[in-house]
Amino acid sequence: MVCKNCKEKPVIKLTNSPVQLCKQHFIKYFQKKVLYTIKKYSLITTGDKIAIALSGGKDSTTILHILNELSSKKRYFTVEAILIDEGIKGYREKTKKDAINFCSQYSIKLNIFSYKKEFGLTLDEILKRANQKPCTICGVFRRYLLNKHSRKLKFTKLATGHNLDDEAQSILMNQFRRNNETSARLGPITGISDSKEFIRRIKPLYLQKKKWQLMHSLRDFQ
Repeated sequence: MVCKNCKEKPVIKLTNSPVQLCKQHFIKYFQKKVLYTIKKYSLITTGDKIAIALSGGKDSTTILHILNELSSKKRYFTVEAILIDEGIKGYREKTKKDAINFCSQYSIKLNIFSYKKEFGLTLDEILKRANQKPCTICGVFRRYLLNKHSRKLKFTKLATGHNLDDEAQSILMNQFRRNNETSARLGPITGISDSKEFIRRIKPLYLQKKKWQLMHSLRDFQ
């Protein structure tokens, strides 16, 4: 088998399709799909200052890479990254290092905020005192800090790496919990458009499925 668009060896087979693509044409296909999502749902407008919620993982790094390239070419919006350091031993140190290296390589401003500085305790220390599931506490505090500092730094949008699989999972979980009201707040762009308290969130990977990750992340293709 060869790539649909050339005779190069394919690196991925598209979901529910016989089409296989080589490295170069997969990148173009992926970027065009993200751009289509941005245009279809009007995720970015002229003058936007966009913060990318960066964890150092594949999803958030990929969307940071794509939006940074788009910003450099189109120049109608700007991009920076925000990383929340929860203080998870054995995990956050590595992903934080990856995020710092990536932003340094592409000259992207990285803003880092920590649980320790904001709350006086790391997540690991909080869990020793609270009888709660880690994800429950972490999710609430992360969202709080992302919104707080996005407002302080005067960002107009906050982009996350959530994709179609993430969205589908959230809907199913809400169904099982009989929490349909939360599902109603999902979508490619969320939040109150005229609120001064909350920064609207956008999901440029909204129409992407996670299967693309089975081979590599976009930065691995460079």
